[in-house]
Amino acid sequence: MRLSSILAAAAAALFLLPASALAVDFVWTTELVHATRFSDADSSEVGEVEKGKRVELLATDGERVRIRVAGAKFGWVDKAKVSETEPAAEEGDESEGEDAPAE
Repeated sequence: MRLSSILAAAAAALFLLPASALAVDFVWTTELVHATRFSDADSSEVGEVEKGKRVELLATDGERVRIRVAGAKFGWVDKAKVSETEPAAEEGDESEGEDAPAE
């Protein structure tokens, strides 16, 4: 089979995939989370993600979700510790606090 035929077949296959298969899903952490290597909460920790960070959602297994922790590092966290809603800016943001320089 010629290379052009293979490329054409691959491009056609992409159009047959549902849109959700090509979309990237993101969630935000609702607290500091410790990601584990496997979906079992007792498995070894692979990293942590700070509260309010946007992370890529890769899979769901019951009450656990697999996220991209950082770069090529992936881990599982409790589904209850992430949200599909982006956190609103907190009142009293440090950049607008009383210590801001006067204009």
